[in-house]
Amino acid sequence: MYRTPEIVDLYSNFPIGEKQDIWALGCILYLLCFRQHPFEDGAKLRIVNGKFSIPPNDTRYSVFHDLIRATLKVNPEERLSITELVNQLQEIAAARNVNPKSPITE
Repeated sequence: MYRTPEIVDLYSNFPIGEKQDIWALGCILYLLCFRQHPFEDGAKLRIVNGKFSIPPNDTRYSVFHDLIRATLKVNPEERLSITELVNQLQEIAAARNVNPKSPITE
């Protein structure tokens, strides 16, 4: 269920590379935030078309909504790079006064 659109549809001719890891990380982040997989049923058409939705009433993790959307772009060239992903996570941590290098004790 972590297969990217370009793996599901090999005729799309998108390059295969690090962007598949970004997609998988987006699926994991979605799962951690909403306790369900964005493509729970594994439907290939939903994956190929990037059809997922952020639960509208779940605002607990709204800080991650844009990040999730940016990692689950159908076109791998539009997905975040690893550097962009790390930078966004650092910005989120800094905005919440969280030191990502120390364990969270709460």
